[in-house]
Amino acid sequence: MIYFPALSIFPFLKRGIDEVIELFKKTADNYNKEGSDIDVEVTMSLPSVFTSGESDMVELAKELGKKYLDLDISVKGSPGVTDASNLLRGKDDNFPFMMFGPGETKMAHKTDEYVYKDYYFAFFDIYKELIWGLTK
Repeated sequence: MIYFPALSIFPFLKRGIDEVIELFKKTADNYNKEGSDIDVEVTMSLPSVFTSGESDMVELAKELGKKYLDLDISVKGSPGVTDASNLLRGKDDNFPFMMFGPGETKMAHKTDEYVYKDYYFAFFDIYKELIWGLTK
């Protein structure tokens, strides 16, 4: 079985970023009191992206995943950071957003990241049909 969460809908969690950073700092402080030397440095901080996950775009993407890849695409949250938060400023949770591509989330940003060639080429047709389907 191939794990293929290519359709990923944020959020991973609904805590504010400041709250999460503070939690890391507090945890580091606790370990430092016991002799550890942990320094928390935030090198990138973007707000979470929130969406309902319900839209015609998402449903069409799921249909196309089945049609071209014979996969049942699941809709789920995705951990990590995305620059989509910059594109979605001022949009509400009902604004259609998804991450949908030929890769596997578990491989993203790894040293030996790869994409299956047949998935890569299938997405040419998937994206074309997705665009046509959404412009009707």
